[in-house]
Amino acid sequence: VFTNDTKYIVAGDQGGIVNLYNLEQERIVHKFGTKDYHAVVALRVTPNSRYIVTLNNHSLMTVWDLELRELHFKVDTSNLQGSNVTNLAVTPDNQFIIATSLNKWIYVFSFQTKALVKAKQSLELTKDPQIQITADNKYLITSVANAGIKVQLLNGLTEVHTLRDTNSSSMLNNEVRSLVLTSDSKFAITGQDDKAIRIWNIASGELVRIINEAHNDVITGLALTSDNKFLFSMTKNNLRIWNFETKELVHNQNSSNIYSFFKQVAVSPINDRVAVAASDRNLTLYNLNVYSRTQRTALSLEELEELENELDTLYELMF
Repeated sequence: VFTNDTKYIVAGDQGGIVNLYNLEQERIVHKFGTKDYHAVVALRVTPNSRYIVTLNNHSLMTVWDLELRELHFKVDTSNLQGSNVTNLAVTPDNQFIIATSLNKWIYVFSFQTKALVKAKQSLELTKDPQIQITADNKYLITSVANAGIKVQLLNGLTEVHTLRDTNSSSMLNNEVRSLVLTSDSKFAITGQDDKAIRIWNIASGELVRIINEAHNDVITGLALTSDNKFLFSMTKNNLRIWNFETKELVHNQNSSNIYSFFKQVAVSPINDRVAVAASDRNLTLYNLNVYSRTQRTALSLEELEELENELDTLYELMF
């Protein structure tokens, strides 16, 4: 995860350590936690770049103060009613952590009081729900059963609508595996088991666009540039970049290591680089400045080949 102040990349590892990598110095400058071999399974940074929130595979949620480089608070979520928290998000106003559980509960924790302030059961949640909050702090969006996403008002967790592609022939076995929102809070983009990318109007619930066969495998990761110009989609061994306005494919890149698979993709807040984390503990940074000129309706094959050659590796990190 990039911090919004563009100073750091924050990455959790299989041993339970949270690594703070300084982008200017090109080195790890701090390690949060001790090696307990409880893998970090979810990680978020508050929009003000003050706190790091992590969740490990033993359901321990930990909040670190990035500025003071110390523990802020931690919660053993296995003691909660729903238990087994699996994913989390941070509200854009830096006030709350929203967490979802394997047993289909939604929890709200306060940064200020360091305590649970609300819990609500949501029976439609998937077992490992995707979760995002719109930048305007208005909506909470989660993946739900039968290939859908639910839009709720963040204040009160009341449902607005549930969005599903009713024309899909594979609703029962087409779980949402990745979810990202545009920075203007207008659209939600989902990547699913059927290898398609779907774009939804959050306010109206309309399915705006489908990119069928966007990949040859399940789409496990999505990311957007902050200006909403480029969409990054990922499977375990393939990364693609799309012009979000035209929905044209502008880059296609396969994993160079057959023994490793992609785990996560993130774009820097100023859209100058993308980070791709892999299962072999490597995190690779790529230069994205070349894409600033690709504002056309379509690209020729020659231009596509040129762009492929110009996705330059800046450096690789090993955690």
